[in-house]
Amino acid sequence: MKTKSKKSVATLTVHAFGLENGFDRRTVSRRLKLFCIKPHKVRGRYEFFRVSDLRRVMEQDLSESNPSQTTGESAPDLRSEHALRERIRRQREEIALAKDLEQIAPLDICRRILTRGAAMLKTKLLNIPDRTSELFALETDSLKIRERLIAEIADALRSLEDGGIEKLIKNIFAE
Repeated sequence: MKTKSKKSVATLTVHAFGLENGFDRRTVSRRLKLFCIKPHKVRGRYEFFRVSDLRRVMEQDLSESNPSQTTGESAPDLRSEHALRERIRRQREEIALAKDLEQIAPLDICRRILTRGAAMLKTKLLNIPDRTSELFALETDSLKIRERLIAEIADALRSLEDGGIEKLIKNIFAE
């Protein structure tokens, strides 16, 4: 028995066609409804249209079947509207990026602030043994030594919190 082989037809969803060809899916869908094009096949909730139908609909002039022509209005040029919207969106993104870049400190300044802050902290922490060695020489209780060390480290860190970093930043920006 001879079976007829079905000729494969290239089909795409509206969304896939729009992505491949640079059209908005809503524009493609509107054009399909305007020209009364039915889907070639439906799988689940997805409608597949012939690529040839999709291309024909998007290349066809809207004035051929546009109801607004009878009222004297001109047919809207959907491609130029889409291009205009995209250009405006890109310009807004560029403006937002420029604003964001002004608020971000340059990398070399951040590096200097962090380097000097780390140097200040290192100095304060390394000075702890000099300040506390006499106190610990006679102390035998390990809990008291531990509490005193924690208090000294906390003081060193607190000095950075209490304006040490802010002063450092002001000095760097003054340079």
